[in-house]
Amino acid sequence: MSKNKTTYFSHDCNARSDEKLLAVRMRHKAEGYGVFFMLVEMMAEEPSHTLLKDYNLIAFELRVGSDIVRSIVEDFGLFQFTEDGERFYSESLIERMAGIDDLRQKRSDAAKKRWSKMQNYANASESECKTMQMHQEIDANKIKGNKNKNKKNSKEQKKESEPMQEQESALPDYMLVETPKLYEELRAELSAETQNAANAMRLLKLPREQILSLLDDFQAKIALEGQMLEKRSDYRRHFSNWAAIQAQKMQTKKTQTQSQSQIHVSNTNTDYYTDF
Repeated sequence: MSKNKTTYFSHDCNARSDEKLLAVRMRHKAEGYGVFFMLVEMMAEEPSHTLLKDYNLIAFELRVGSDIVRSIVEDFGLFQFTEDGERFYSESLIERMAGIDDLRQKRSDAAKKRWSKMQNYANASESECKTMQMHQEIDANKIKGNKNKNKKNSKEQKKESEPMQEQESALPDYMLVETPKLYEELRAELSAETQNAANAMRLLKLPREQILSLLDDFQAKIALEGQMLEKRSDYRRHFSNWAAIQAQKMQTKKTQTQSQSQIHVSNTNTDYYTDF
């Protein structure tokens, strides 16, 4: 009996007063009522919302006698059988699950579509990444030059530099709507000549552009999964650990031979660095 992720179905609060269930309670007491709803729960977990007519197996699952299972299924008109008679189901449950299954499918399709967009972005060619980094460095140099020449007009310089800073994010437009300030703050810090950026390149043994690309992938990942990392320390710690694992995987992929294919990346919970 396969089990899906946690699901649910609507349950009428006066179900115990239904004529058929009253008959069940009269003959089998509360045990019969419980067996009925456990059968419905098992059906809801099945993709087809049907159960194989194997009363012994079901009885073992529910820890009751097979005779009471047979009686609940066959004696009260609560369930219907497939044409071949091998499975049984509840028409009421199928009607209730129809809307839930439709909603689940729509959410799944939306998630797959979003993930496809992220994968397309992640698979961008290395030359495109280098071109983007070159433009970012040019913009940064322009901003720095303007500040050195016009120290007295700092307010005007700030207004001029803000449009350029907005271009530093390598994330596509459809992700910027949900991009948190913690991501922007860390990306700006790693893009600049800071001690934290130097630490990251030294510990990860990766150039700056690859670390920034990892940060973009990390933000895409937590956005897709719906994770909420509201604390600055939590966001940076999660990224540092995840980035260290990805960097180690990239290094292993380059140096690993066929005889070393079973090497396992360990220490996935170690804080490799937490100060960036």
